[in-house]
Order: sequence, then C-alpha cells, then structure tokens
Amino acid sequence: MKILIVEDEALVADSLQFLLETAKHEVAVADDMISARNHLDHDPPDVALVDLRLANESSGIEIAIELKHMGVPCVLMSAELPPTTSRDLAVGCLHKPFDAESLFAALERARAPAPRSSAVAEMIGSFEPFPDSRS
Repeated sequence: MKILIVEDEALVADSLQFLLETAKHEVAVADDMISARNHLDHDPPDVALVDLRLANESSGIEIAIELKHMGVPCVLMSAELPPTTSRDLAVGCLHKPFDAESLFAALERARAPAPRSSAVAEMIGSFEPFPDSRS
C-alpha cells in the first residue's frame, strides 16, 4: 500500500515511516502543505496519515479536503480532539500518542470498503473511527 505521511515533527514522521516500511508499505513523507500537494500531484497515495496541526499555520483539514476530492482515504493524527467538520473528511483520527496496533487498525479501516451503516465503531486503542464519509 502506498501511504503519504503529512507530519511536521521529524521524530514522529521518521518513526511512522520506519514502522510502515518494515510492514512492507511504500511510504512518502511531507512536512508541510506545499510538499504534501507535490506528492498528491505527482504520485497520489492509497491512504494518507495527516497531522491536524502543521507548522506555519498550515492545516491538516485543508489537505484532508483535497484528499476527499481525490477519493484518497485520510486518517487524521492529533493530540487534541479534531473539529466536528473533520468527520466528513476523514475515516477517523489517531489520538497522539498512539501505538502500532491503533495505526494498523486505522489503515485497515481506511482501505476497507465503505460499510452500509453510518454507525460509529468503538474506539480501537487510540484510533477513533468516524461515521463513514467515503461516498
């Protein structure tokens, strides 16, 4: 699976990249809005992990909007509660700090076919699945 990580904290991005590449995923990392857009324009991912708050007043929500229009599933990452509007843009939120089990649950949810029910599943570790918005 091709995964784009949009994260401005190098230690977090490097850790995620290592973990995902060890699991045999193809990973690209962007640390800001411009770099993320470059990846989206030239090599769109299958799934994106997007930090809600990026440096330089960039917003993960802006990237999530672009991903939604492209049909690319997005999982937000945040140490705080995501805004309500993000529930229409992402398949869920990984609440920092999160573990590998939560990360892989989020990726599985992002790549799974859209369920017919809009019910919210229980929180898995630190991953909160949102009602399905992949239509």
